Amino acid sequence: MLLRARAAAKILPIAMGHRDEENLRRLTDEIGGRVTGSPEMARPWEWGVGAFSRAGVDVHTEKYTLPVTWSEGDTRLELPAR
Repeated sequence: MLLRARAAAKILPIAMGHRDEENLRRLTDEIGGRVTGSPEMARPWEWGVGAFSRAGVDVHTEKYTLPVTWSEGDTRLELPAR
């Protein structure tokens, strides 16, 4: 429990002083789409681990297997002329 309290003491001031919009912009504009099970799914993990590490938090990740993945395939949009 003491470890969690130390982590919270480091994270909370940073989180409270940081604008959520900046994190959202980075995740959507810089990192972009990340379909479950795709190689792109690793990018937000790397970003999150880096952000917490820079904040002084001891971070580790764990491997897991997704039994099912999804990919939308081709998408087409047609707009009628006015």
